[in-house]
Amino acid sequence: MKIVIHFGPPKTGTSTIQHWLTSNTNLLVENGIYYPGHKVDENGVSSGNLTALFERVGDNFSFSHKKFKNELALAEQKGAHTLLFSSEFFMRQLSVIAEAIPEAIFLGFVRFPLETLESTYNQGVKRKANPELLTVGEKPRAPIFEIVGKAVNNIGKKRFELLPFEKSFFVEGDLVKTFLNKLDFHLDIEITRETVNSSYCFEALEVKRWFNRYHFLPILSPLDKFLQGYKKGTSHFSLIPPEKFERVKEHYLTLTREFSDQVGLVGADEFIDKLREKSQKPYRMQQLTSEIFEAVIQDWLDGNPGAGDLLRKFVDLSAPQQPSDQVYFDTIYKLIPSSRSFSALTSALYLDRTTIKAVLNTMNVKKLSSFRRSGINKLSFTSAISKWKFDHFSSTLPVNHQVEWISHHIPKTAGSSLRNSMEQAYGMQAIYGVYRESGAAELNKGRNIWLPAEAKVIHGHFRTHKNQQQYFPNAKRLVWLRDPIERAWSLLGRLLDIKEKDQLYNKLKARYIDKGITEKADLFRAWITDDELNYPLFAYTHYFRQIGIEHFDFVGSMHSMEEDLVRLSNVLDIDLTVEHKNVRTGATDLPIEVRQLESYLAKEYAVVGKYLRNK
Repeated sequence: MKIVIHFGPPKTGTSTIQHWLTSNTNLLVENGIYYPGHKVDENGVSSGNLTALFERVGDNFSFSHKKFKNELALAEQKGAHTLLFSSEFFMRQLSVIAEAIPEAIFLGFVRFPLETLESTYNQGVKRKANPELLTVGEKPRAPIFEIVGKAVNNIGKKRFELLPFEKSFFVEGDLVKTFLNKLDFHLDIEITRETVNSSYCFEALEVKRWFNRYHFLPILSPLDKFLQGYKKGTSHFSLIPPEKFERVKEHYLTLTREFSDQVGLVGADEFIDKLREKSQKPYRMQQLTSEIFEAVIQDWLDGNPGAGDLLRKFVDLSAPQQPSDQVYFDTIYKLIPSSRSFSALTSALYLDRTTIKAVLNTMNVKKLSSFRRSGINKLSFTSAISKWKFDHFSSTLPVNHQVEWISHHIPKTAGSSLRNSMEQAYGMQAIYGVYRESGAAELNKGRNIWLPAEAKVIHGHFRTHKNQQQYFPNAKRLVWLRDPIERAWSLLGRLLDIKEKDQLYNKLKARYIDKGITEKADLFRAWITDDELNYPLFAYTHYFRQIGIEHFDFVGSMHSMEEDLVRLSNVLDIDLTVEHKNVRTGATDLPIEVRQLESYLAKEYAVVGKYLRNK
């Protein structure tokens, strides 16, 4: 039995080869080649036969003789003369495999490191969320040459089949046919050329790189799937300035010659001559223009129904990291489908003077409770006109000198109870609630919002932004905190209470509850480790990103509530008492196994840990 280990290396068409192999396993067996099947994702990408030869032991993988013998028995049972395994993971395990399977032959391709460098950078932006510009030293390393060269020295040249990764060397110019030829598969078949895991075009690369800077996990994977197939941009380009490109090219040609001599690469002279003759692709300086950004985002919205919700969530939970980013946030805000809003209500009031009830019915809003939450007990026509003027003449943003406090209400930190107390002290009309329907998204993005003239405190679910001090120059900041793991546990309790009323619950239900994970502690563990759904558990990280908690004028802790209420009463010169509202029974009865998950919220504890008194 001939045993062939294909190890890539990375950026040599492995995904394309594996895609063809998994799609033609029956044809391969008919011609004496057994290739163990494996899963591929929707982009045709996978880890290949990693788990056919290795098993996970803790955080590492270990060669499994049992698995190998099972695959060998299957190959013999099918009457195969060749047993083929393919995975780029194998490249770093060549010596281990060589010792475990002494008869194995290793098959791989040799690609010019300069091409690999740019392709690897593209892949890093695409799949590893790299937000940085490409930087290239004067004499960069060739890590793949180092790894494979060392393996060849240890194992021996005779056990390696290394082929130049260059189209002019391919059988009929086709990578897959070249690969099959080395397996003695010479059947005259038509191979449909499919590009799998291709590099981003320039425009897609720059858009994805910008989003990577925000580490907003829910958007990265769906955006990648769209950008992977985005073909309207420039696909033929280089990111290295021409003068540097030529210097680095000469350096890499020297390394390629040395490597070729070391491993005995067949056709090395012709291969290197071809590389030397190749001219650089057109140079593009990395820069994301607003025109590129708008065009790509518009195409994403046009072809993907869920893109609007993802983008809206992104702008609601993120804030520009630097002033130049504001134009991209404005573009998203402009392009995402407009939603029915308080602005729509007041505009309608201004235009046709319909009653509040009629407009609310038109907007499918059943009652005024959502507006009362914003501190509006009676929505007058005059207030509606004021709001309409604000929305339509935003070039003259008012400065709200009357606002004394900016109160950030982080969910599940007794914010509702605090607001109720402040309403008793200041008067209900002086407290303006800022939530989804009344300006939270605008404040998150550094925009101003409409306020009633009597508002002295703005309180709600909105994050810090440096622009807020411009709009409320006399205001101080306050916030109440809670132990992150307790806050997270309480948040899950609320989701389980309201169930289908919340989209996040529906996602947790589909992903875990419907599959039998129904115990609260088990569900919590699944949620806290789910990078796609656990973003609400990192509220402190999001809320204090632009203005650190150390700059707040008052920070209270739920764990020292009475003491901190006295402090706040002295600061405000008002007698405050707290009526506990929206508090779930047993919210702090934290199971030991849940408390042991604190390390998953290390970023949260790093932000607020020292402020959690009496913990």
